[in-house]
Amino acid sequence: MRNRQHPNWIRLHEDQVFYYRSQNHGQRLVLSIAFRFSCRSDDHQFALFYPYSYTKLVNFVTRWSIEVSRRLEVGRQSRRSAKRDLQHRSPKLVASTESTGSDQLRTRSSLGCRKFERYNYETGDEVNLNVETIGMSKLSKPIHFISIKVSTGERKPQVIIACRSAGNLDGAASLVCQGMMDYLLSDSPVAEVIRQNIDFSFVPMIDPDSVWVGNSRTDLMGQTNWCSKLVETNRSIYSNLIKMMDIFKNICANCDRAVMLELRINLSLIGSRICGHHYEDGLRMEQHLSFPRILARFADDFYMENCIFTRPVSVSSHLFDSVAPAKGTDRYSLEVSPFAYYKRSLTERNYEEYGELRYLTLGKALVYSLLELLKPEDKILPHCVSELLDSFHPRADDIDDLLLDIKCDRPD
Repeated sequence: MRNRQHPNWIRLHEDQVFYYRSQNHGQRLVLSIAFRFSCRSDDHQFALFYPYSYTKLVNFVTRWSIEVSRRLEVGRQSRRSAKRDLQHRSPKLVASTESTGSDQLRTRSSLGCRKFERYNYETGDEVNLNVETIGMSKLSKPIHFISIKVSTGERKPQVIIACRSAGNLDGAASLVCQGMMDYLLSDSPVAEVIRQNIDFSFVPMIDPDSVWVGNSRTDLMGQTNWCSKLVETNRSIYSNLIKMMDIFKNICANCDRAVMLELRINLSLIGSRICGHHYEDGLRMEQHLSFPRILARFADDFYMENCIFTRPVSVSSHLFDSVAPAKGTDRYSLEVSPFAYYKRSLTERNYEEYGELRYLTLGKALVYSLLELLKPEDKILPHCVSELLDSFHPRADDIDDLLLDIKCDRPD
């Protein structure tokens, strides 16, 4: 619920919400809310879950685009002023080598100047926030494709984040995606290290029409969401989705290591979990299990016991299953509950309600986990980053004692 006095969404107390079978409605389940309005002229809004509207996404993208442009302009001005100061202060080089040796042509001051220029112009952390439009929806709403990277020529691992957002029930997944982008674009030293080593690509809202209209399980035309067989047989209708899949294939083909992560909600889940694939190769399966094990260290609402690893089939509702698995590509699906979570503990379970801040924190934990998973082996991370990652309690040490629910969904 929210109104003018409380612009942020807040949960009603459990004493105000009743869910029961009504005899007056044929023993059907009825949701009843007891609320006292403080002012008649005030507007009150009620929602079953935390909503995430298309307008909120557009405002978020616009705000960060303006902020990144301002940072780049301030950085250019500071570099110009620093370059002018260095030109005025640097000593003149000796033109003749008769009185001085060739190794003394440049003084310590000039060497320091060149080092300063090389740091700012070659390895400076210039964030490249690129917002593209994959296509227009049926209601003429653009589908955003956001890439976050640093302007360097190095070949880095790729991370593709796609938030299903196919209806009004996926607001929690959109908040997790927003938490990831918020932290990646921040001024944190950890975020700078992540941007220099990993390139990120986001599709924060795949189907804006369903979010705008309010559909929960189907698209605007009433079809099932993102079934690979349905997409292939109706390529003209789902042209935007076909183009999106082609972009994913090109990204995975042009990198050595890629992680594809789909964000969605699960109404029958408490907390969050990872759904992945089961491989017959033991080494490949061990590599595939590394991401959920790392995530269990950083996220309090993640429990490894809930994870499911299935064998892929020809027809699946996962978005990335239609993309051919390339070498070094891992595909996951992160499911989060819209209701509550319990802190990861082997002895007891203390349930706590989800809030907007908790979803944003889960997105931050995902960023930490991806850094720990894809960090380069030939580079040493800064001390502040290593100390921050090591400060988390190693809650995944007892992960082998838990039973992994590896299921097979192959047709008989």
